[in-house]
Amino acid sequence: MARQNRDTDASIKREIMGSAFWAHYHCLDTVRRGGCKKECDRCLLNVSNFKLKPEEEASVIFDARNKYRVDRERKQYADIESTAHLIVSILFISLTLFIGAKIVAFLKAVGRAIMWNETVLDEQFEPVTEADDEVPTWEIGIYKDMEQKNGKMFFFFLQDDLDTVRECVTDRIKDGKINCMDYAIAFYILANNSRAPMGSARIIANDKINHVFIGVIIDNEWVFIEPQAKSADWCRMEQVWKDRTDLVYDPRYNYDVTEYMWHKYKFDRWDNTLLVRPPIYNGKE
Repeated sequence: MARQNRDTDASIKREIMGSAFWAHYHCLDTVRRGGCKKECDRCLLNVSNFKLKPEEEASVIFDARNKYRVDRERKQYADIESTAHLIVSILFISLTLFIGAKIVAFLKAVGRAIMWNETVLDEQFEPVTEADDEVPTWEIGIYKDMEQKNGKMFFFFLQDDLDTVRECVTDRIKDGKINCMDYAIAFYILANNSRAPMGSARIIANDKINHVFIGVIIDNEWVFIEPQAKSADWCRMEQVWKDRTDLVYDPRYNYDVTEYMWHKYKFDRWDNTLLVRPPIYNGKE
C-alpha cells in the first residue's frame, strides 16, 4: 500500500512538473511576442504557482528554456529554408520568363524573315531603261507621266495588302513554285488603283541580289517594298535586307521590269478578283 501511494505521488509530481514546464514555455513565448504584462504574481504561467521545490523549479525553468531555444532555432532555420526556396522559385520563374521572351522575340524575327527563292533565277531581266554600265541607277526610271501614290493611304492599307498577298499568292508564272516573282505580281495587281499605262506601282528587279519586289513613287521618290514581308513596320527593302551578308542590297542596281514581266507572263494587271481571301466563318456555317 505504501509503495502504491509513493507511485501515485510520483505520478502527480510528474504531471505538476509537466504543467509547470509548459507554463514556463508559454511564458517565454509570450514575452518574446511582446504580450507579457509584467504581472507575474497574478499570471497563470508563473512557475511559482505550482509550489515546486527550489531544485524542481530550477530544473523546470532550465528544461523549458532549453526546449524553447531549440524550437526557435528550428523555426528560424525553417523560415530561412522557406525563404531560400521562395527566392529560388522566383529566380527560376524570372529566368523562364526571360528565356520565353527571348524565344518569342526570336520567333517573331523568324516570322518576319523572308522566304527567299530556293534557287537563283536562271534568267536575268533586261532593264526597261538604260543605265550606267558600271553602276546602274534607278533614279532615271521615274517618268513624268507615272502616277504618284498617295503616301498616307498607301501606308494605311499596307499591312492589309501584305496580309492579302501572303494569303492569296499563287504560282502566277507557272514555274512549279512560288517565289519572289509571284509575290511581286500579286502585290502589283493589288496595289494598282489606276489603268494608266505606267501604273502607280511597279515591279522592280535588282541584279545585285537577283530578286524582284515592288516600287511605288511617293512625292517623286521611289519607295521599295518587299512583298513577302509580314509586317508593314518592317517591309522596306533596306530594312529586310540590311542584315544579310551573303547578298547585299544596293538600290543603285534597281530597274523597272513591269512591262517585261507583263508581256512575258501575260498576267492581267487589273484582275483584282484573283486576290480574294478565304472566307472567315468564326465558327458558323
